[in-house]
Amino acid sequence: MRTMTTAEAAALAAPHRATHVRLLMEDASGVFADLTGWLEEVGTQVMLDDAVESARLRLRYRAGGDAINPLITSAPSNNPGGSYAPAVDTGREVRIEVATMLPGATPAGGDWRLIFHGEVDDVDPAAGALSLRDLGGALMDAQVEAVDPHYSEAVGGNVVEPTYGSAAGEPAEAVLQAILGSVPLGVPVTLYTPTSPGVNLRTFTGGSGSVWELARSTALKFGWEVRYWYDQGTASYRPTLMQVDRERAVPDWTIPAGMVMGVARLKIGRSDIRNVIRVDYLENGYFADKLIVTNLASISKYGRRYARIVLGTDSPVRSRDAARTLATTVLSDLSEPLADMEVEVAFHWAVQIGDLIRFTACRFFDTDQDLAVMGVRHTLSGSKRSTTLTVSGKPRGAYWGWLALTTQIAGANALQPSETAWALTQVSVRERSNTTATLGWRRGAAVAYVLVWDLLVSYPVTGDPSPPSGAPPTVTLYAGSDTYVASVPPRGYTRCIWLQPLGADLRPGRVWPVTLDPTQAEPPTYVTYSVRTGTVETMYLKYEEHGIPVLSVEAQTQTGAGPLSAWAPPTRGPGDASVYTGAAMGAGEVEVDVALDGALVSRATIRLTCDGIEPITEGPIFFSSDGLPRIVSAAAVGTRIILNGSSAVQSWRLAGPGGAWLYEFDGRGGTVDVAQTGTNAHAGIGATETWSVAIEARPVPLAAVGVSTPRDYGTVLVQGASAGSEPYWSRSLVTAPALASSVVSLSLEASGAPVGYTAHVFERLDDGGGYGSFADITAALGITAPPTTYTTYTRNVGTPMRAAAAGRTVRAQYRCEIWTGASVPVATQTVTATWYAAGGA
Repeated sequence: MRTMTTAEAAALAAPHRATHVRLLMEDASGVFADLTGWLEEVGTQVMLDDAVESARLRLRYRAGGDAINPLITSAPSNNPGGSYAPAVDTGREVRIEVATMLPGATPAGGDWRLIFHGEVDDVDPAAGALSLRDLGGALMDAQVEAVDPHYSEAVGGNVVEPTYGSAAGEPAEAVLQAILGSVPLGVPVTLYTPTSPGVNLRTFTGGSGSVWELARSTALKFGWEVRYWYDQGTASYRPTLMQVDRERAVPDWTIPAGMVMGVARLKIGRSDIRNVIRVDYLENGYFADKLIVTNLASISKYGRRYARIVLGTDSPVRSRDAARTLATTVLSDLSEPLADMEVEVAFHWAVQIGDLIRFTACRFFDTDQDLAVMGVRHTLSGSKRSTTLTVSGKPRGAYWGWLALTTQIAGANALQPSETAWALTQVSVRERSNTTATLGWRRGAAVAYVLVWDLLVSYPVTGDPSPPSGAPPTVTLYAGSDTYVASVPPRGYTRCIWLQPLGADLRPGRVWPVTLDPTQAEPPTYVTYSVRTGTVETMYLKYEEHGIPVLSVEAQTQTGAGPLSAWAPPTRGPGDASVYTGAAMGAGEVEVDVALDGALVSRATIRLTCDGIEPITEGPIFFSSDGLPRIVSAAAVGTRIILNGSSAVQSWRLAGPGGAWLYEFDGRGGTVDVAQTGTNAHAGIGATETWSVAIEARPVPLAAVGVSTPRDYGTVLVQGASAGSEPYWSRSLVTAPALASSVVSLSLEASGAPVGYTAHVFERLDDGGGYGSFADITAALGITAPPTTYTTYTRNVGTPMRAAAAGRTVRAQYRCEIWTGASVPVATQTVTATWYAAGGA
């Protein structure tokens, strides 16, 4: 919500107030003239996914002996300097200002507030109307133009599509500024970025279409938006790169019951709801991966509604964390209907999209409603001063934009809808071997031919590798053929391929370039799983080569707290037979046996060495001695929790400070940022707050949690003090005593140990009567500096494990901290062991 003075807030909250309006329009000389006397009605409107805000004015084009109708060339207002210069014309800048005052007050200069700043699109004197868009309208009309430095009709030349970003990645705000700065509007367009998104964009083609839509769609790829937004500091509307606060919980404004003028219930349908989001992305640009997030409450309410986003090679999403952030953002915005209702209230100039408004109970609803603003429509006339708010249950950053994104390749070079009939879409390498690559695509309805130019050029490519002007295509593919098989180039060469669709009328579509380079072949894909076999755990791995051959496979194991083994070929049974299945190992199959420790967690890691790329590592995968799920580590770095579990862990959930379960996800481990939106929406935490988070590891995936029994618990303290530069606990485990023993083992490993940093351990016990207070036992354990190798310490708590059925629950909890030399804690986490001890023991 825009900032208000105390007097303005009081006026807007008053049941009786006066709203003054004035209209300022640029004249032929560029000076703003006051046309308020000609104004009869103002209407402005903007919705969540609108690229621009629109306005419609109703004017008196003639009054007395004067007129502002541009067709009345003799009217005094159209001849301000003695010569014809219409008072109203297309392209003129317009400012609409308001002042809401208590009755009887007269607005002074500082009381006026700008509510619309745009340009005239249409002048309609017959209807007494004027249509406008905000300053983004000029950018909407501006088109992305091909860079054509040497072309002339006489000699021809190559038209090169504009590109943005860089191969190494360029800050998103700089790329967006380059897009907006390419428009020759006379006045430079400067993007305002209050907070950097911290996203880098790699090279992509601008294609064709609106410059403004290109900037907005590019920002949407990483969950942000670009729009003209009011800036309090400059008191003006500026093109702004911004992120919606989806976790807003405190209302920006409360509207009393008496100011609610009407409520219209909107049609609620489920056709556009998406509550299962899959994101396909490229890890670091070459390893294809995917993840799925779900909203269980939405599924229960509307049924399972699936959406898939396929990210292009130019996408800023290059890691699993970034893909999860995008997926959860889309899920948050699409898992409920766009809007619940429209509420008409007394005019309120300060409301903006994304605000959270509390509507006090009234005759339209009998309880207070906290609703987020999805759209704002102002009406100002002689008989009416009102604001109509389109609202929903939670703030969103986009809706229709996300739905469009889920139906196309989500690179920044996505096609405009009007182009698809004459275009190829979803161009990609569908299959690949060491010798060939099959390109595939979807053909638009109007595409009759596909021309293919296929050139072999030396690597690295220098200059323009495009086919010479007038060169015939290598092959022409007709309707019904939507694949092309190319040869993988030899070392030292790159294969440059261009695909151009043609309509039956020979109308050309966009040219798609594809580059095949032997150093960019797909790495092997692989799957792993484990099976408990007595005292030995077997990890079986199968991989498939895709263009890059596997040169060697190595394994590294660690039994309990023992030393890590050296990398060595994995073990197999006699005659290369599988220890697990007894069958001979096939091509692309390996197996490694992990010896289990009776009290601690063992681990194994597989490494594939491939031709021309960095080694691919799977693991480490941890194995608990009893085959049950175990929390191996739960480290806190800033507001992120880094979880790792044993091989029996298939899913997790986390509870916040209030005890409510907020996060759920599948997998042996993962990273959760508790300052961001989770699968189940919550308020999150700030960077300086403290969260004690309960975590739970489960032996079954999320789909079966209704029948699972959690087998391990722990807590971790998220402090927000560290941004990753300080050491943190990378592994921790506390093990209950063996039968008839009272010795608890505590295993720790820190990410680092700078000089002067110390480790501290605090213990508290619950012997059936509740926890006592924490006591410092650091000296008793013999811990000084944080251990940087996985180290086990033992502690006799005095209450032995018993087998008797009448035992009582005993718990030992340890708070482990890392302190700076100034005795300031920088990393804290808590681990717990639970066992049964006989009564009276």
